[in-house]
Amino acid sequence: MLKRMRIRHKLDKRAELGDVVRDGEKTYVVINIIKAHVFVDANGEISAIYDCLCQRYRSENLSEEFVTTQTELPYGRGEWDEIADVGNIIYDTETGIYVSIERIAGIRFEGETMYVTYEFSPVPEWSDYEMDEAVLKYRHRFMHLVRHDEKRTQEQKPS
Repeated sequence: MLKRMRIRHKLDKRAELGDVVRDGEKTYVVINIIKAHVFVDANGEISAIYDCLCQRYRSENLSEEFVTTQTELPYGRGEWDEIADVGNIIYDTETGIYVSIERIAGIRFEGETMYVTYEFSPVPEWSDYEMDEAVLKYRHRFMHLVRHDEKRTQEQKPS
């Protein structure tokens, strides 16, 4: 199950695929960084904002049921500037999955209506193995083992 999320980081924090994000009680893994923005708040602090496609940890893979396909969508005169670009990732409300526009296969007009034929494919979700690896890497950042001899040395040091 995929979800589009906006993530905000300070400039000294790196954003990359495999980052783990918490949303309430749910855990997500970043599988695609769609867009990056730089934001300056009222205090002059600069942050980076990332639009990401995140996969919920231990969720069902909905995209594996679908294959690359084509569809023709109409655009009225006031919608001509809303045509999706190749590479855009959009949510398909009919199937309930995210798809990637692979190519524009054709454009035709009937009067003032533009018909665009898109070829799109489901955004592939990460395997259970890839998800487990990302979450494990994230958890290891917080776990630090101390050797017995190091612990004794630390305990013997005067405060």
